[in-house]
Amino acid sequence: HDLDLVKLLSHGNGYLREMAVRLLQERTGLETTRRLLDLVLDGDMPMELRRNALFALVGRDLLDMEAWDSLSYAAQLAEAADPTIRAWGIRLLTTQGLRELRRPGS
Repeated sequence: HDLDLVKLLSHGNGYLREMAVRLLQERTGLETTRRLLDLVLDGDMPMELRRNALFALVGRDLLDMEAWDSLSYAAQLAEAADPTIRAWGIRLLTTQGLRELRRPGS
């Protein structure tokens, strides 16, 4: 079950964490995607869990997903206190901005 994999993102065993990230990158369920998106922004969660949730999302084609407003979400990431999450937010904003500029009619 996908939500069981989400729980493994904070497991003490590095192999299990990395396998959970890899498997979640292959999953596209809306409930799982929303859970990962929420985890990344949840400042009450351990930073390692938040980063692993982000890596599970980034490993997918996150910017083409309809489960969220990619520009708004990336902007929230870019304002995060954690430098790793902030850097990925800036990277996603840049990538999304370039895609928008390439769209016909932009």
